[in-house]
Amino acid sequence: MHTQGKTDIPQRIRSWKAECVSNDLSYKDVIESVSMNYDSVINAMNSALKGNNSALSDSKMRELEKGLTLFIIKKNL
Repeated sequence: MHTQGKTDIPQRIRSWKAECVSNDLSYKDVIESVSMNYDSVINAMNSALKGNNSALSDSKMRELEKGLTLFIIKKNL
């Protein structure tokens, strides 16, 4: 997913959230596992979903996606 651009941020957010839910993970645990502030990230995600794609950078989204993958791997060990 890391090759997608900023126009894909809303779709990537929806996918990230769906992946959290399908793996029975809390957004807060995953966000904090990558040393990000939960409230700031949720606010940025909501803003991006409303059309402000600059609210959440591609690099932060990639970090969240990687964090989710690592969280799932650790959970399944």
